[in-house]
Amino acid sequence: MASAALRACLLDSTRFDVHYTQPILRMKHLPMRSRCIGTGPNGIDMGALVPSGASVSVAPVFVVVPAGATLKVAGPGIWAYRWRLDGGPWSAEVSLVPQSIWNGQPFTPDMFSNAPPIQLSGLANGPHTVEVIGRNSAGFWQDTNAAVSRTWTVATTLPLRIDSVSRMGNTVRITFQAQAGHTYTVLSRDALDAAHPWAKRGDVSGQPVTGPYEFVDNAATPATRFYQLVTPMQP
Repeated sequence: MASAALRACLLDSTRFDVHYTQPILRMKHLPMRSRCIGTGPNGIDMGALVPSGASVSVAPVFVVVPAGATLKVAGPGIWAYRWRLDGGPWSAEVSLVPQSIWNGQPFTPDMFSNAPPIQLSGLANGPHTVEVIGRNSAGFWQDTNAAVSRTWTVATTLPLRIDSVSRMGNTVRITFQAQAGHTYTVLSRDALDAAHPWAKRGDVSGQPVTGPYEFVDNAATPATRFYQLVTPMQP
């Protein structure tokens, strides 16, 4: 953060200002216009009034291959943490600062620069929850009943769906997410009745990486055409 913005944050959290919610009591609520809202570690506010205990970075909502996640841990005065996955056993203590800081050496600007995150991989399909508790600089642990948690879903196979369709004249462009190594067939029919069965428009071979793929139908002469995407590739 630029030094000017940092000074503004310090002023917002310490000065007497009529924009505070409790100006007479000098409560340290950040004013609504403060540039310090959501700019602290893991998106918490900067200033005096922030939630105690550990904070955890936002987890992915939906993870495909690789089935993993990296979560950063921080928090006001938090120097160490423990974590657990899906209600399992708590991990060993993970220090966010060098041992020299625990031993009483002076604080340094980069004391958190090598803070190890939680790194997960090889997760099974389905929802997963990580819980974290923090240990502050005085050595006190956050209660496990007050653990902060993050939940997300892992799916090692992409949903099979067409994301977008556009048409210009007799050319139709179909975009979908192709998973690396998977093959596909695009089918079409010009009416939803027995007289118009699904017919193959083309195949998509396995792609080297997962990502968007555009299939082009250059013979979409009927005014209406329906498309279907199937995997694996059909004969």
